[in-house]
Amino acid sequence: MVKLGEVDIGAKDIIIALIGAAIGYYARKPIEEMRQAEKQKDAELFGKTTAQYVANEIKNWGIGPEIYKAIDELVSTFKELKEELKKYKVEKNG
Repeated sequence: MVKLGEVDIGAKDIIIALIGAAIGYYARKPIEEMRQAEKQKDAELFGKTTAQYVANEIKNWGIGPEIYKAIDELVSTFKELKEELKKYKVEKNG
């Protein structure tokens, strides 16, 4: 067993440890921002893919009054979702 008093820790080692901790602390923010940007891209890709799928399904059904009603409901749902996401973004950042 090694006693703490026997361990030779120089000023150089302490400075290196502090610099390493500072770099880790300040590098965390850009990494989090990059992850958040990736999540946003994934969400946008998911939204576009879903919209294409829904559009193809609607085309397969043919044109009729129920299709226009379904499109209106989808548009209103997407608008509501967009507003909620704006609120969430403001709450999280603010």
